[in-house]
Amino acid sequence: LDQDIVSGNWQKTEKGIELLSLVNGLKYVSSSSRRAIFDPAIQNLEQKLNEWAEEGKYVHYLERLGTNIPDELIPRYVAALTLTFVGFEGRTYRSPRTHFYSNTAAPVIKLLFEKFDDKAAEEFVNTIKTNLMLKRKIEYPGQLTRLRILANILLERPKLRSDVREFLELLLDEKRTGEFLRGIKS
Repeated sequence: LDQDIVSGNWQKTEKGIELLSLVNGLKYVSSSSRRAIFDPAIQNLEQKLNEWAEEGKYVHYLERLGTNIPDELIPRYVAALTLTFVGFEGRTYRSPRTHFYSNTAAPVIKLLFEKFDDKAAEEFVNTIKTNLMLKRKIEYPGQLTRLRILANILLERPKLRSDVREFLELLLDEKRTGEFLRGIKS
């Protein structure tokens, strides 16, 4: 598969990825090949934010690829999943609903968050602190509630760094919402 990726033979590569995904074999592929596989998948999700059918399709594809993501792609991976799950605030004449997100992507994202390692959990905190789009989204209560769902999943991990745990606990404490929001603005 490594040779097919390097040579640009994407027809063979897709079949190889499909097979390796079934047997959890991507961990045996070189880091540069995994980068070549994961990077476009993450980029597709980043480019299709708020297009629900597309989000669902790309999140399902990322799930099939597994969790052997090259370290340098983890920040983008975590940010894309987080933004997709949080969704956006809006209004429509057809529905009283005010927060919108991909119903097909959301349950899969929860499963992916359950598989996060310490590095991905730390990157979730970093995403909250640094991603301007996410900061704007969570000014709305519905989106903040959805972010808290993801934080709660990570807080169930038995071994988190103490600073990550403290940040997640602050995020989840509804009585300290103002303190949390002020803290990430600075």
